[in-house]
Amino acid sequence: MAKMELEVGPSPTGVMLAIKSVEGRMHQVMAIEVTNDEALKIANLIMKRVEDNRRSENPAELN
Repeated sequence: MAKMELEVGPSPTGVMLAIKSVEGRMHQVMAIEVTNDEALKIANLIMKRVEDNRRSENPAELN
């Protein structure tokens, strides 16, 4: 299974989000630029999903 990495850095418009999939010598990267407001919305959405998963007896049903 590939190792997944998340990198966050600055960009001219706000924040650069990069998701890297690393498997051996193969690297795949998907990067997007988002505004600061969009980045905060994404962060809040992720936190809400994690909270929902923690409260659920079977998180797979939520996803």
